[in-house]
Amino acid sequence: LTQLRDLAWETFKTLSTKKAELDLAQSATNSEVRLAAPAVEPIEPIQGPSLLMSIPIAGIVGLMLGIFVAFIASFMGHEPFLRRRQTDPAAASA
Repeated sequence: LTQLRDLAWETFKTLSTKKAELDLAQSATNSEVRLAAPAVEPIEPIQGPSLLMSIPIAGIVGLMLGIFVAFIASFMGHEPFLRRRQTDPAAASA
């Protein structure tokens, strides 16, 4: 009698799980998924970068780039132009 009860309980749990899966699958097929929406015109114009912010940033980036180039030139063994001109007599007379 207990085996019959356990078998009935397992069958009930299995059927309940299957019904829940079928309900979920049915609701998933009826739902509409949109991946994109139509474009909407902005209410206010979009402001670009300000000149007061761009100039200091450009100066800092230029300074960093100059230091980087000087470091690479020093690492590669190139002498600065002025020092080479002072030590080279042929370049000094020209």
